[in-house]
Amino acid sequence: MADELSTVADELYGLPASDFVAARNAAAKTAKAAKAKDRDLAAAITALPKPSTSAWVVNQLVRRHPDDVDALLELGDDLRSAERARDPDRIRSLSRERNLRVPALTRQAKALAEELGQPVSASVAEEVESTLTAALATEQFGAAVRSGRLTKALFWAGFGEMPALATLVAVPSPPEKPKPAAKGKGKDDAAAKAAAEADRRVEELTATVDNLTQQLDWAKKQLTAARREAKSAARLVRDLS
Repeated sequence: MADELSTVADELYGLPASDFVAARNAAAKTAKAAKAKDRDLAAAITALPKPSTSAWVVNQLVRRHPDDVDALLELGDDLRSAERARDPDRIRSLSRERNLRVPALTRQAKALAEELGQPVSASVAEEVESTLTAALATEQFGAAVRSGRLTKALFWAGFGEMPALATLVAVPSPPEKPKPAAKGKGKDDAAAKAAAEADRRVEELTATVDNLTQQLDWAKKQLTAARREAKSAARLVRDLS
């Protein structure tokens, strides 16, 4: 059933957003009417959630411009590697590239959605940018974006518990089974795990700083815009008095 459900999900999440519910219901009906009368598959199809607008936009970007998305995810791999290596020069260089590439890819996604007949509001564009930024932060978020089956926008502040992949993606791929540890390497494995955990913590805190810096920059821009609007409103009141 898993393979059949995955095939159906791939088809559904590539459709125009307005066609999703009708196509999902039709697919569930077909599964229920099949010779095997696969009611479990029909129920699983019916349970597939309609993607939010921003998730739909990102899914279409992944499907129509996979190379651009892969390049973004490779940048995320490089950033995390630089953070683990504590290489400040490389981190700065890659961060500058990220700050250019994410907004550019967001604009590309917005243009694509509008070509496909789906208007993109400012709030949806912000969610798309947040999703692409999150895809750089962790391998799990990157896999969620690359699946092309996102169900909702991603947000990552750099701390807190990671959400389960199943809550982000329709029919996620099963995780790889861990390889069995070699005998006689218990101490080495324990030390390696401790080092990996320390590196992961450094990575998380670095990502936190980067994300909070971006949020601060965004808040400053919003504050400047709000002050301009307040001044304009005050002038209008004086003119009408």
